Amino acid sequence: MDDQFLSLTNLDSWQPLEQYFEGCDESLLTDIKKNLEWRSALRKKLLEDPAFEGRVKKLIPELQDWAKEQLFSGDVCAVDGTLSTIPSTSGGRARIGVVATSYKSDRIERVVYVSYGRLAEPVTDPTDYFKKLKSVNSTSNLLMRAVMAYAERDLALRRDESWKFIHGELLPYELRTGAGRTKTVLPRAIDLGKRLIDCEKAIGVIEGSLDVDLLNAVETLDKYEYVEARTLAHDLKMFLEGEPDPDNPNQRIGAAHFGDKDRTRVEDFMNEYGPKVKVGIFKVGFKPYLFQAHAAYFEKAAALVMVDSMMQPMRGFPLLIDYADQICSKHLAGGEFERLIQFKTARFGIEALGYEIDPRRTRRR
Repeated sequence: MDDQFLSLTNLDSWQPLEQYFEGCDESLLTDIKKNLEWRSALRKKLLEDPAFEGRVKKLIPELQDWAKEQLFSGDVCAVDGTLSTIPSTSGGRARIGVVATSYKSDRIERVVYVSYGRLAEPVTDPTDYFKKLKSVNSTSNLLMRAVMAYAERDLALRRDESWKFIHGELLPYELRTGAGRTKTVLPRAIDLGKRLIDCEKAIGVIEGSLDVDLLNAVETLDKYEYVEARTLAHDLKMFLEGEPDPDNPNQRIGAAHFGDKDRTRVEDFMNEYGPKVKVGIFKVGFKPYLFQAHAAYFEKAAALVMVDSMMQPMRGFPLLIDYADQICSKHLAGGEFERLIQFKTARFGIEALGYEIDPRRTRRR
Protein backbone atom coordinates (compact mmCIF):
# COMPACT_ATOMS: atom_id res chain seq x y z
CA MET A 1 0.00 0.00 0.00
CA ASP A 2 2.79 2.42 0.85
CA ASP A 3 4.59 1.65 -2.42
CA GLN A 4 1.41 2.28 -4.36
CA PHE A 5 0.86 5.59 -2.60
CA LEU A 6 4.45 6.68 -3.35
CA SER A 7 4.07 5.66 -6.98
CA LEU A 8 0.78 7.50 -7.46
CA THR A 9 2.04 10.67 -5.78
CA ASN A 10 5.24 10.81 -7.82
CA LEU A 11 4.45 13.78 -10.06
CA ASP A 12 7.38 12.90 -12.35
CA SER A 13 5.29 10.01 -13.68
CA TRP A 14 2.24 12.19 -14.35
CA GLN A 15 1.52 13.30 -17.91
CA PRO A 16 0.79 16.68 -19.47
CA LEU A 17 -2.83 16.96 -20.56
CA GLU A 18 -2.05 16.72 -24.30
CA GLN A 19 0.11 13.62 -23.85
CA TYR A 20 -2.55 11.97 -21.70
CA PHE A 21 -5.25 12.40 -24.34
CA GLU A 22 -2.97 11.02 -27.04
CA GLY A 23 -2.65 7.64 -25.34
CA CYS A 24 -5.65 7.41 -23.02
CA ASP A 25 -7.86 5.44 -25.44
CA GLU A 26 -5.34 2.64 -25.85
CA SER A 27 -4.52 2.60 -22.12
CA LEU A 28 -8.17 2.32 -21.18
CA LEU A 29 -8.79 -0.52 -23.65
CA THR A 30 -5.81 -2.44 -22.29
CA ASP A 31 -6.87 -1.87 -18.71
CA ILE A 32 -10.49 -2.94 -19.36
CA LYS A 33 -9.34 -6.08 -21.23
CA LYS A 34 -7.09 -7.10 -18.34
CA ASN A 35 -9.88 -6.51 -15.86
CA LEU A 36 -12.32 -8.67 -17.83
CA GLU A 37 -9.74 -11.46 -18.05
CA TRP A 38 -9.17 -11.27 -14.31
CA ARG A 39 -12.90 -11.39 -13.60
CA SER A 40 -13.36 -14.35 -15.95
CA ALA A 41 -10.61 -16.30 -14.18
CA LEU A 42 -12.07 -15.44 -10.79
CA ARG A 43 -15.56 -16.59 -11.80
CA LYS A 44 -14.21 -19.83 -13.28
CA LYS A 45 -12.28 -20.63 -10.12
CA LEU A 46 -15.26 -19.91 -7.89
CA LEU A 47 -17.81 -21.85 -9.91
CA GLU A 48 -15.49 -24.87 -10.07
CA ASP A 49 -15.50 -25.07 -6.29
CA PRO A 50 -17.90 -27.97 -5.44
CA ALA A 51 -18.89 -26.36 -2.17
CA PHE A 52 -19.95 -23.17 -3.97
CA GLU A 53 -21.58 -24.91 -6.92
CA GLY A 54 -23.91 -26.80 -4.59
CA ARG A 55 -25.31 -23.50 -3.29
CA VAL A 56 -26.42 -22.25 -6.72
CA LYS A 57 -30.21 -22.61 -7.03
CA LYS A 58 -32.73 -21.92 -9.77
CA LEU A 59 -36.05 -20.17 -9.24
CA ILE A 60 -38.56 -22.98 -9.63
CA PRO A 61 -42.01 -22.40 -11.24
CA GLU A 62 -43.90 -23.20 -8.03
CA LEU A 63 -42.07 -20.52 -6.06
CA GLN A 64 -42.38 -18.06 -8.94
CA ASP A 65 -46.18 -18.49 -8.98
CA TRP A 66 -46.31 -18.18 -5.19
CA ALA A 67 -44.24 -14.97 -5.28
CA LYS A 68 -46.51 -13.40 -7.92
CA GLU A 69 -49.54 -14.12 -5.76
CA GLN A 70 -47.90 -12.55 -2.70
CA LEU A 71 -46.77 -9.46 -4.58
CA PHE A 72 -49.97 -8.66 -6.42
CA SER A 73 -52.28 -9.49 -3.54
CA GLY A 74 -50.61 -6.60 -1.70
CA ASP A 75 -48.87 -8.69 0.93
CA VAL A 76 -45.43 -7.18 0.19
CA CYS A 77 -44.31 -3.63 0.91
CA ALA A 78 -41.07 -1.82 0.23
CA VAL A 79 -39.56 1.10 2.14
CA ASP A 80 -36.96 3.64 1.14
CA GLY A 81 -35.85 7.01 2.40
CA THR A 82 -34.21 10.21 1.29
CA LEU A 83 -32.00 12.67 3.12
CA SER A 84 -31.50 16.29 2.09
CA THR A 85 -28.82 18.22 3.95
CA ILE A 86 -28.24 21.94 3.63
CA PRO A 87 -24.95 23.05 5.24
CA SER A 88 -24.75 26.54 6.68
CA THR A 89 -22.73 28.51 9.17
CA SER A 90 -25.39 27.97 11.83
CA GLY A 91 -25.11 24.20 11.65
CA GLY A 92 -27.25 23.40 8.66
CA ARG A 93 -30.60 21.71 8.29
CA ALA A 94 -31.76 18.32 7.17
CA ARG A 95 -35.00 16.86 5.87
CA ILE A 96 -35.63 13.12 6.04
CA GLY A 97 -38.41 11.43 4.13
CA VAL A 98 -39.48 7.78 4.33
CA VAL A 99 -41.78 6.16 1.78
CA ALA A 100 -43.59 2.82 1.76
CA THR A 101 -45.04 1.22 -1.38
CA SER A 102 -46.99 -1.88 -2.29
CA TYR A 103 -48.87 -3.08 -5.33
CA LYS A 104 -52.24 -2.36 -3.74
CA SER A 105 -51.46 1.23 -2.87
CA ASP A 106 -48.64 3.72 -2.40
CA ARG A 107 -48.36 6.83 -0.33
CA ILE A 108 -45.83 8.89 1.56
CA GLU A 109 -46.09 7.49 5.06
CA ARG A 110 -44.10 10.03 6.97
CA VAL A 111 -41.96 13.07 6.45
CA VAL A 112 -39.73 14.10 9.34
CA TYR A 113 -38.13 17.55 9.55
CA VAL A 114 -34.97 17.77 11.62
CA SER A 115 -32.80 20.79 12.27
CA TYR A 116 -29.13 20.23 13.03
CA GLY A 117 -29.32 23.15 15.40
CA ARG A 118 -31.63 21.20 17.69
CA LEU A 119 -28.92 18.62 18.22
CA ALA A 120 -27.02 21.01 20.49
CA GLU A 121 -28.41 22.26 23.77
CA PRO A 122 -28.89 26.04 24.04
CA VAL A 123 -25.86 27.89 25.34
CA THR A 124 -25.23 31.45 26.44
CA ASP A 125 -21.47 31.68 25.98
CA PRO A 126 -20.34 32.36 22.37
CA THR A 127 -17.26 30.15 22.76
CA ASP A 128 -19.41 27.21 23.87
CA TYR A 129 -21.80 27.88 20.98
CA PHE A 130 -19.09 27.53 18.35
CA LYS A 131 -17.64 24.47 20.06
CA LYS A 132 -21.04 22.78 19.97
CA LEU A 133 -21.57 23.92 16.38
CA LYS A 134 -18.31 22.27 15.34
CA SER A 135 -19.31 19.07 17.14
CA VAL A 136 -22.73 19.03 15.50
CA ASN A 137 -21.31 19.53 12.01
CA SER A 138 -18.75 16.74 12.51
CA THR A 139 -21.30 14.10 13.54
CA SER A 140 -24.61 15.23 12.08
CA ASN A 141 -24.38 13.58 8.63
CA LEU A 142 -23.78 10.10 10.06
CA LEU A 143 -26.46 10.68 12.68
CA MET A 144 -29.00 11.84 10.09
CA ARG A 145 -28.32 8.81 7.91
CA ALA A 146 -28.79 6.63 10.99
CA VAL A 147 -32.10 8.37 11.72
CA MET A 148 -33.25 7.75 8.14
CA ALA A 149 -32.16 4.09 8.22
CA TYR A 150 -33.94 3.56 11.54
CA ALA A 151 -37.14 5.25 10.35
CA GLU A 152 -37.21 3.15 7.17
CA ARG A 153 -36.93 -0.13 9.07
CA ASP A 154 -39.26 0.89 11.88
CA LEU A 155 -41.89 1.91 9.33
CA ALA A 156 -41.53 -1.46 7.57
CA LEU A 157 -42.22 -3.28 10.83
CA ARG A 158 -45.30 -1.14 11.47
CA ARG A 159 -46.81 -2.04 8.09
CA ASP A 160 -49.57 -4.63 7.85
CA GLU A 161 -48.00 -6.49 4.93
CA SER A 162 -46.39 -9.82 5.85
CA TRP A 163 -43.27 -9.28 3.72
CA LYS A 164 -41.06 -6.19 3.89
CA PHE A 165 -38.47 -5.14 1.31
CA ILE A 166 -35.81 -2.85 2.77
CA HIS A 167 -33.38 -0.93 0.60
CA GLY A 168 -29.99 -1.88 2.01
CA GLU A 169 -28.80 -4.15 4.78
CA LEU A 170 -31.13 -5.15 7.58
CA LEU A 171 -28.78 -3.47 10.06
CA PRO A 172 -26.67 -1.05 8.00
CA TYR A 173 -23.33 0.50 8.91
CA GLU A 174 -24.85 3.74 10.24
CA LEU A 175 -26.82 1.80 12.84
CA ARG A 176 -24.15 -0.79 13.67
CA THR A 177 -21.72 1.95 14.60
CA GLY A 178 -24.23 3.67 16.84
CA ALA A 179 -23.87 6.80 14.67
CA GLY A 180 -20.95 7.86 16.85
CA ARG A 181 -23.28 8.14 19.86
CA THR A 182 -23.34 4.58 21.10
CA LYS A 183 -24.77 5.39 24.53
CA THR A 184 -28.20 6.09 23.03
CA VAL A 185 -28.19 4.91 19.41
CA LEU A 186 -26.53 1.48 19.56
CA PRO A 187 -28.94 -0.19 22.03
CA ARG A 188 -31.94 1.00 19.99
CA ALA A 189 -30.27 -0.05 16.75
CA ILE A 190 -29.58 -3.55 18.04
CA ASP A 191 -33.14 -3.82 19.36
CA LEU A 192 -34.38 -2.84 15.89
CA GLY A 193 -32.14 -5.48 14.31
CA LYS A 194 -33.57 -8.12 16.64
CA ARG A 195 -37.14 -7.13 15.78
CA LEU A 196 -36.40 -7.25 12.04
CA ILE A 197 -34.91 -10.73 12.30
CA ASP A 198 -37.58 -11.99 14.71
CA CYS A 199 -40.32 -10.98 12.27
CA GLU A 200 -38.61 -13.44 9.85
CA LYS A 201 -40.04 -11.81 6.73
CA ALA A 202 -37.93 -8.67 6.41
CA ILE A 203 -35.63 -8.79 3.38
CA GLY A 204 -32.72 -6.43 2.85
CA VAL A 205 -31.87 -5.85 -0.83
CA ILE A 206 -28.44 -4.31 -1.31
CA GLU A 207 -27.80 -2.30 -4.45
CA GLY A 208 -24.29 -0.98 -3.83
CA SER A 209 -22.18 -3.64 -2.20
CA LEU A 210 -18.46 -3.32 -1.45
CA ASP A 211 -18.10 -7.09 -1.90
CA VAL A 212 -16.92 -6.61 -5.48
CA ASP A 213 -15.03 -9.91 -5.74
CA LEU A 214 -18.12 -11.91 -4.87
CA LEU A 215 -20.43 -9.96 -7.17
CA ASN A 216 -17.99 -10.21 -10.10
CA ALA A 217 -17.57 -13.91 -9.55
CA VAL A 218 -21.26 -14.72 -9.79
CA GLU A 219 -21.96 -12.68 -12.90
CA THR A 220 -21.74 -15.93 -14.88
CA LEU A 221 -24.86 -17.18 -13.14
CA ASP A 222 -27.77 -17.71 -15.45
CA LYS A 223 -30.78 -15.46 -15.05
CA TYR A 224 -33.19 -16.39 -12.27
CA GLU A 225 -30.51 -18.13 -10.26
CA TYR A 226 -29.43 -17.28 -6.74
CA VAL A 227 -26.62 -18.29 -4.43
CA GLU A 228 -26.42 -18.73 -0.70
CA ALA A 229 -23.12 -17.00 0.10
CA ARG A 230 -22.78 -16.90 3.90
CA THR A 231 -24.54 -15.86 7.09
CA LEU A 232 -24.89 -12.41 8.60
CA ALA A 233 -22.59 -13.58 11.40
CA HIS A 234 -19.69 -13.51 8.91
CA ASP A 235 -20.40 -9.88 7.96
CA LEU A 236 -20.77 -8.80 11.58
CA LYS A 237 -17.50 -10.50 12.48
CA MET A 238 -15.71 -8.65 9.67
CA PHE A 239 -17.29 -5.43 10.95
CA LEU A 240 -16.02 -6.05 14.47
CA GLU A 241 -12.58 -7.48 13.72
CA GLY A 242 -11.80 -5.85 10.37
CA GLU A 243 -10.64 -7.34 7.08
CA PRO A 244 -7.25 -9.05 6.66
CA ASP A 245 -4.60 -6.61 5.49
CA PRO A 246 -3.60 -7.69 1.94
CA ASP A 247 -0.05 -6.50 2.62
CA ASN A 248 0.21 -8.29 5.98
CA PRO A 249 -2.12 -11.28 6.57
CA ASN A 250 -1.36 -11.18 10.29
CA GLN A 251 -2.85 -7.71 10.56
CA ARG A 252 -6.48 -6.59 10.18
CA ILE A 253 -7.76 -3.23 8.99
CA GLY A 254 -11.04 -1.37 9.41
CA ALA A 255 -12.05 -2.89 12.75
CA ALA A 256 -14.89 -1.21 14.65
CA HIS A 257 -13.96 0.86 17.67
CA PHE A 258 -16.19 0.19 20.67
CA GLY A 259 -15.86 0.31 24.40
CA ASP A 260 -16.14 -2.98 26.24
CA LYS A 261 -19.84 -2.61 26.98
CA ASP A 262 -20.84 -1.71 23.43
CA ARG A 263 -18.59 -4.35 21.92
CA THR A 264 -20.27 -6.96 24.10
CA ARG A 265 -23.65 -5.74 22.84
CA VAL A 266 -22.63 -6.25 19.21
CA GLU A 267 -20.95 -9.60 19.91
CA ASP A 268 -24.05 -10.91 21.70
CA PHE A 269 -26.21 -9.82 18.77
CA MET A 270 -23.79 -11.43 16.30
CA ASN A 271 -23.71 -14.73 18.16
CA GLU A 272 -27.46 -14.98 18.72
CA TYR A 273 -28.90 -13.43 15.57
CA GLY A 274 -26.10 -13.59 13.00
CA PRO A 275 -26.62 -17.31 12.17
CA LYS A 276 -30.37 -16.73 11.66
CA VAL A 277 -29.84 -14.59 8.55
CA LYS A 278 -28.42 -15.77 5.24
CA VAL A 279 -26.71 -13.49 2.74
CA GLY A 280 -27.49 -14.41 -0.85
CA ILE A 281 -26.88 -13.17 -4.36
CA PHE A 282 -29.55 -13.17 -7.08
CA LYS A 283 -29.45 -12.37 -10.76
CA VAL A 284 -32.37 -11.36 -12.95
CA GLY A 285 -30.93 -8.71 -15.27
CA PHE A 286 -27.39 -7.87 -16.27
CA LYS A 287 -26.11 -7.32 -12.73
CA PRO A 288 -26.29 -9.47 -9.60
CA TYR A 289 -27.35 -8.03 -6.25
CA LEU A 290 -26.99 -9.11 -2.63
CA PHE A 291 -29.92 -9.77 -0.33
CA GLN A 292 -30.31 -10.70 3.33
CA ALA A 293 -33.15 -12.90 4.54
CA HIS A 294 -34.09 -15.11 7.46
CA ALA A 295 -32.76 -18.63 7.05
CA ALA A 296 -36.23 -20.13 7.57
CA TYR A 297 -37.62 -18.23 4.56
CA PHE A 298 -34.52 -17.81 2.43
CA GLU A 299 -35.87 -19.52 -0.71
CA LYS A 300 -39.19 -17.66 -0.54
CA ALA A 301 -37.37 -14.37 0.00
CA ALA A 302 -35.22 -15.06 -3.07
CA ALA A 303 -38.35 -15.79 -5.10
CA LEU A 304 -40.03 -12.55 -4.02
CA VAL A 305 -37.09 -10.26 -4.83
CA MET A 306 -36.44 -12.03 -8.14
CA VAL A 307 -40.06 -11.99 -9.34
CA ASP A 308 -40.39 -8.28 -8.48
CA SER A 309 -37.08 -7.66 -10.26
CA MET A 310 -38.53 -9.27 -13.41
CA MET A 311 -40.64 -6.11 -13.76
CA GLN A 312 -37.34 -4.43 -14.70
CA PRO A 313 -35.62 -7.04 -16.90
CA MET A 314 -32.56 -4.94 -17.74
CA ARG A 315 -31.94 -3.44 -14.31
CA GLY A 316 -33.00 -6.62 -12.53
CA PHE A 317 -33.75 -4.87 -9.22
CA PRO A 318 -37.05 -4.96 -7.26
CA LEU A 319 -39.53 -2.52 -8.76
CA LEU A 320 -41.24 -1.82 -5.45
CA ILE A 321 -38.03 -0.44 -3.98
CA ASP A 322 -37.31 1.66 -7.06
CA TYR A 323 -40.88 2.94 -6.98
CA ALA A 324 -40.41 4.11 -3.40
CA ASP A 325 -37.15 5.77 -4.44
CA GLN A 326 -38.91 7.59 -7.30
CA ILE A 327 -41.56 8.93 -4.94
CA CYS A 328 -38.79 10.21 -2.67
CA SER A 329 -37.07 11.89 -5.60
CA LYS A 330 -40.28 13.47 -6.91
CA HIS A 331 -41.78 14.77 -3.69
CA LEU A 332 -38.70 15.29 -1.54
CA ALA A 333 -36.01 16.45 -3.95
CA GLY A 334 -32.92 17.90 -2.29
CA GLY A 335 -32.77 20.85 -4.67
CA GLU A 336 -36.33 21.85 -3.84
CA PHE A 337 -35.54 21.75 -0.10
CA GLU A 338 -32.47 23.93 -0.61
CA ARG A 339 -34.47 26.47 -2.62
CA LEU A 340 -37.13 26.53 0.10
CA ILE A 341 -34.52 27.27 2.79
CA GLN A 342 -32.97 30.01 0.67
CA PHE A 343 -36.35 31.57 -0.07
CA LYS A 344 -37.36 31.64 3.58
CA THR A 345 -33.98 33.02 4.65
CA ALA A 346 -34.03 35.73 1.97
CA ARG A 347 -37.19 37.16 3.53
CA PHE A 348 -34.95 38.39 6.35
CA GLY A 349 -32.67 40.24 3.96
CA ILE A 350 -29.77 39.59 1.60
CA GLU A 351 -27.29 39.74 4.48
CA ALA A 352 -29.05 36.88 6.24
CA LEU A 353 -29.02 34.81 3.07
CA GLY A 354 -25.36 35.58 2.45
CA TYR A 355 -24.44 34.53 5.99
CA GLU A 356 -26.42 31.29 5.96
CA ILE A 357 -25.58 29.92 2.52
CA ASP A 358 -22.72 27.46 2.17
CA PRO A 359 -19.83 29.17 0.28
CA ARG A 360 -19.52 26.15 -2.04
CA ARG A 361 -23.04 26.89 -3.31
CA THR A 362 -21.80 30.21 -4.73
CA ARG A 363 -19.25 28.65 -7.09
CA ARG A 364 -19.63 29.25 -10.81
CA ARG A 365 -20.27 26.06 -12.76
